[in-house]
Amino acid sequence: EVDRLVGNVLERYGRVDFLVGVAGGFAAGKSFEADDQAWDHMVNRNLMSIVRVLRPVVPVMVRQNFGRIITVSSGAILKGGGAGIAPYAVSKGGVRQLTEILAQELEKYDVRAHCILPGTMDTEANRKSMPKADFSKWVQTGDVANVIHFLLSDASHAVRNVTVPVLG
Repeated sequence: EVDRLVGNVLERYGRVDFLVGVAGGFAAGKSFEADDQAWDHMVNRNLMSIVRVLRPVVPVMVRQNFGRIITVSSGAILKGGGAGIAPYAVSKGGVRQLTEILAQELEKYDVRAHCILPGTMDTEANRKSMPKADFSKWVQTGDVANVIHFLLSDASHAVRNVTVPVLG
């Protein structure tokens, strides 16, 4: 499906300038208690989904000698990721590490890769899953979008390959 999508974009526009990898899910679990299914689910959903979209897009950006890639990790990975969310934190930590490696690999092609680390985002799904939380401390989705927009824009021409916590 990803190859078909990228093919359609290339057929219509002739290039791919931007990629924003916003994929993810959450599952709690201690590192020593989470079963293989929980680990596989988090790694596939949070990390491998990014890898699968990078494979067809990055060669296009290299050929055109231009591209901007934004991946979305999680503020939860800061300071070790927190007890009780090991599969989630490790998979999101992998996104951050992958982005840093990607930035190094693509530097000479004017393809920049940035990773943003939002805190808990104020979404309907999060409100439903955590109804007793203090929503006022959560990150607004518009604030995350503004950071992404800046990193994709010409205004960020002097910014090279950064990780940006967006914690509210």
